[in-house]
Amino acid sequence: MNLRSDNNAGLIPEARAGLLAAAEGDAIGYGDDPFTARAVAALRALFGAATEVFFVATGTAANTLAIAALSEPWQRVLCHRESHWYEDESTAPERITLCRSTPISPRHDPTRIAPDDLEPVLARPGGVHHPTPGVLTLTNTTEFGTLYSPAQLAALASLAHAHDYRVHIDGARFANAVAHLVATSGSTPPRPVAPSASTPASTPSRSAAPRPASPTARRSSCSRRSPPPPPARPSACPSCASRPATCSANTASSPAPSPTPSRTTPGCATPSTPTPWRSGSPPAWLPEACPPASRARPTPCSPSSRPPSTPTCAPAATATTPSTPPWAPARA
Repeated sequence: MNLRSDNNAGLIPEARAGLLAAAEGDAIGYGDDPFTARAVAALRALFGAATEVFFVATGTAANTLAIAALSEPWQRVLCHRESHWYEDESTAPERITLCRSTPISPRHDPTRIAPDDLEPVLARPGGVHHPTPGVLTLTNTTEFGTLYSPAQLAALASLAHAHDYRVHIDGARFANAVAHLVATSGSTPPRPVAPSASTPASTPSRSAAPRPASPTARRSSCSRRSPPPPPARPSACPSCASRPATCSANTASSPAPSPTPSRTTPGCATPSTPTPWRSGSPPAWLPEACPPASRARPTPCSPSSRPPSTPTCAPAATATTPSTPPWAPARA
């Protein structure tokens, strides 16, 4: 018999029969099947009706996700020196939680942490140069096969809570701990209640429980001043839509229709999207889109050169580009 890990042993007959029975027929996926509901009910019978259950693929995923939910990246995680968290989960704890793991080497019982083993770590100074209190993680049954009794867990949890640490239990062998306590104390474990036929088999949705509002939701619910409206676009001629209108016939009696700007402006290969400053002078820090010598300016429209209802512009003057650009260095 191999007792190293449940991953090394085969399935017991009851487990094989359960898998075969679950494979019969159809069931809704993603946790809404009756088998998941029965498993959740069994766990809630052990840990309380308010227990939320999240099924994951591996023990490493269970530990890292649980402690990440209990901690912040600037905090400390206390653990046994030989714990699975510290020795057998590679760098997943650091990668997922971003916390510092501090191992504890017990002085009396090398297999279990005692309250006086935590005192030196809890007495360390705080401040910005050290991690803040985070999580104390314990394993029950331990990696050595020993057990924390309920009284021992209560003492450790009370001390941890007094120093602002939350407590996490690595439950890889939790069923063994429960079986041992039942056998030694003579108590009877609670029996899980299977969902009845009239009860929906789906697991209660996590969204049904009240959850704190996210920072984004809190920000969106605050009353904030609305941003100012964008400046009005200056009217422009169709062929020079990126420049201020210079047509003298744009009067109230003859409003110019809203033109559709072209992709580019004559004489310049830059996009012709109007900007607010084009109704006046551009700011000094904004460079010219094209060198002045290579950009043609449109000729102002004349009222007599177009019908009143159709604004047109005279063709853009052809700019003469010098053979040597003004910005080129002088040749010797």
